[in-house]
Amino acid sequence: MCKGQKQIWFMLKLIGDEKDISFDKTDKPEFDSWRWADYWEPAFDVVHFKRNVYLSALTEMWSYLFPGVTPNIYKS
Repeated sequence: MCKGQKQIWFMLKLIGDEKDISFDKTDKPEFDSWRWADYWEPAFDVVHFKRNVYLSALTEMWSYLFPGVTPNIYKS
């Protein structure tokens, strides 16, 4: 039996300035950088066997962000 990671996805909106993002507030930060990414990019950068799960999650979130708009999931 193989146990996988449990993931919880959140949709966030940055209400401050990008310059306010800082990773030096703790002694051992979990991350050291960040960047903006195309909406569908996570699904195509993940290991292949997780792609469908990522596509499902992104598609479901899309319906809340853009109701009535058909998503174009193909990378350009």
